Amino acid sequence: TEGVALERFLSAHFPGARGLWLGPLRPSLVPFLRPLAQVSVVALSFAEGDSFLARLPERARGHVALRPEEARALSLKVDLLLYAGGRLSLDVLQPFHALVALAPVEKGVWERVQVVYPPEDLLGYRVRAVLEGLGYPL
Repeated sequence: TEGVALERFLSAHFPGARGLWLGPLRPSLVPFLRPLAQVSVVALSFAEGDSFLARLPERARGHVALRPEEARALSLKVDLLLYAGGRLSLDVLQPFHALVALAPVEKGVWERVQVVYPPEDLLGYRVRAVLEGLGYPL
């Protein structure tokens, strides 16, 4: 249900946006990033990042950043940050970014971006997906 909720959230709020995945890679969620025009990723290795992006349609595959300066450069080309946990470098945050947090973020992050959608914001989409799956259309 997390994937369905994420896809519906992105469709409702960020259709066609360019995103940057930050934090642990979660390949099971990649198919649900379809509403985005392009997804790039910060990864520990090129092979890991490329494998993550390979699950996307070719038109939506962005770039793999390995070094902090590459991540900073990529962050200037995206509208949306997808934060999956771990250490979040404040250097990649820009005032024009929206941040979708799949994991809790530190308070200082809220002041560095335009808007933060905390994990709780996805909860309603998850509940709706479960209820619809059980035959209760909303």
